[in-house]
Amino acid sequence: PAEAGSGRRRRGGRGRVYAEYDLNDTWSGQTYYSRQENRSMADVTGASTSRMQLALTGQGGLSGDQWWNPFGSQDPRSPFHEPGLENSKELNDWISYRNPNFVSARNELEVFESLLSGETFELPAGPVLTAFGFQWRELTERTFQEPFNASGENFIWGAVGAFVPPDEVFVSDTRALFAEVEVPILPGLAAKAAVRHEQFKNQGLDATVPKVSLRYELLPELALRASWGESFLAPTSFQTRPARTNEGCGDMYSGIDPLSGELLLGGQRCTSGNPNLNPESADITNLGFTWQPAGALDGLELSIDYQTIVYSDRIRTLSEDDVTRNQFLDMLRATGQSEASYDPTPGTPSRQAADLWLASQPQGGAAGNIFRNSQTGKVDFVLIQSANVAQFDVELIDLKTSYNFTPGELGTFNTRLNATYYMEYIFSDIRTAGDVDVLGKQNALTNIAPPLPELNLSW
Repeated sequence: PAEAGSGRRRRGGRGRVYAEYDLNDTWSGQTYYSRQENRSMADVTGASTSRMQLALTGQGGLSGDQWWNPFGSQDPRSPFHEPGLENSKELNDWISYRNPNFVSARNELEVFESLLSGETFELPAGPVLTAFGFQWRELTERTFQEPFNASGENFIWGAVGAFVPPDEVFVSDTRALFAEVEVPILPGLAAKAAVRHEQFKNQGLDATVPKVSLRYELLPELALRASWGESFLAPTSFQTRPARTNEGCGDMYSGIDPLSGELLLGGQRCTSGNPNLNPESADITNLGFTWQPAGALDGLELSIDYQTIVYSDRIRTLSEDDVTRNQFLDMLRATGQSEASYDPTPGTPSRQAADLWLASQPQGGAAGNIFRNSQTGKVDFVLIQSANVAQFDVELIDLKTSYNFTPGELGTFNTRLNATYYMEYIFSDIRTAGDVDVLGKQNALTNIAPPLPELNLSW
């Protein structure tokens, strides 16, 4: 539910039980169970609409005979203060509402995993190592209805009678089988192959993703490596909950609708689920090396990797600017117009073509998430959902270095430096006229491409 007031915060905790065991001289196992919980909390405040109406007619307060003056000032320093016209603290408290530490959501993640690893048979270059196992994950997302908001009484929260979702529970149950094998090809050269199969029970999805890699120890101090793999991310049950056009609504205070040229100020944004959300996937390629010199530089470790990542159907929660701009780009494509020549002024040929296109769309637009005033075309409210927004291409160089040294009897010192240099950060979708370079930009009006600096340093 929507929350007014301040003091939003999160609290949580986690616990883990872990066991290691040996089956024989070459085979061992690991099993663990973990559970963590996070709670979203806030101080919900508001003003009772019915009590305010009573007090405006002289029927307020515990005695039922007090007047509330909406223009009155309690501060005697105010030049508009008139003794006897101020609102008493008792009356203000009677009208006001506060629910401290209201828990609006609680998420629980449970993970159980067990794996076995060991030697299967011997090759001339060494033993073949194998590992396989099982994992179970269950994410439970609970949302709670705030009683005052649900009653429609909260004057500050929104319109009387606005919908507030009931207490709901969303469960994402995932089962996975995985296996990995390492084969020594030559002395110092080994190949790895891994596969993971996951079933997402509540979404009715499953995925099998592979990974292959090579590692070559060129020198005792220098190892080269290369890998390619796929990843798969399924949406949660909370993200795919039913779409409701009156859930979690609040006022919009910024943004502009490029189709009408008007500010979004005064409209409402509502957040909801997206039952049509698809999984996100990625292809990851990596080339790199690790150097651990001996002698005078003993204690130094340097790793450099070149990596490319291609995301498909990236899952993002859109902003109101994203939603209105997507509709604008759909209109331009459908009417054969360009963004540079489009004029949103009512009565212009380009605006007339846009209005005709809007009239041909179902209520809520083609995507069902923008509702406009039928007379003026102004955006009344926007439905915010998670969506599969685009394909992202990321190219980077990652450097990690550390140096451990022991100066006499002073102890051991450790220094670290990590640097990531992004060479490419591009997205494209059906609405963009080609690739869009968003590297090193703030991207302030969109949730599609979060800001990413060219160079990221940590130490």
